Amino acid sequence: MADIKWSAFTSVGALQASDQLVGLRAGVNVRFTAPIFGSQIVVVTSASQAMTTNTIYLANAPASLVTFTLPTTSEVGDRISVQGVSSNGWTIHQASGQQIFVAPTNTTLGAGGSLSSTSQYDSINLICTVANTMWASFGGGQTTGFTIV
Repeated sequence: MADIKWSAFTSVGALQASDQLVGLRAGVNVRFTAPIFGSQIVVVTSASQAMTTNTIYLANAPASLVTFTLPTTSEVGDRISVQGVSSNGWTIHQASGQQIFVAPTNTTLGAGGSLSSTSQYDSINLICTVANTMWASFGGGQTTGFTIV
């Protein structure tokens, strides 16, 4: 008899990255693999949040702007998304040596650079293009115009 392995679910019922779910579809056995990106969603209700890779953030602080900080450790291909929810907005700060590219422009290299929303539901998808340091937008940000420092 074969061993059966059940997928682990998070507290909100989502598959963990790379989990496999086996089921029936039209009477045929099928297997689904959870995507690595988007498997973790974090609702941020505080004024600041250290970011981790392969995570989607919902900026929903009721009384203040949410200040995100890029992760200091990342690999090429790691992704991060930020979606504004509250009207207070969000900003992404960088550490020394880090930079964000939003074509056709980019943030200032290092700790002085940042990317900020200008409208309530602004969003951005970032992908790491150089380990630990460089991030670029992909799929286009959803905004009327970011503030890029």
